[in-house]
Amino acid sequence: MPTRKTLVDWILLVAYQEQKVVKDISYIFCDDEYLLHLNKKYLQHDTYTDVITFDYSTSKEITGEIYVSIDRVRENALKF
Repeated sequence: MPTRKTLVDWILLVAYQEQKVVKDISYIFCDDEYLLHLNKKYLQHDTYTDVITFDYSTSKEITGEIYVSIDRVRENALKF
């Protein structure tokens, strides 16, 4: 399992290679029901999912939100 620093360094390297700057990336950990609500409201999908992302980036700055369902992560960990 990579360390937090390793992940941050990798994200910054990829951004640099793409000539972008990481401004703000938020990770929101939630349950299935909340992610289902977002999936219905914003994507018009009536299904459970493990991750939903919202990209608010500009041409040079990376900004966004990453929603992760802890319930799906647990279930998928048992399958995969």
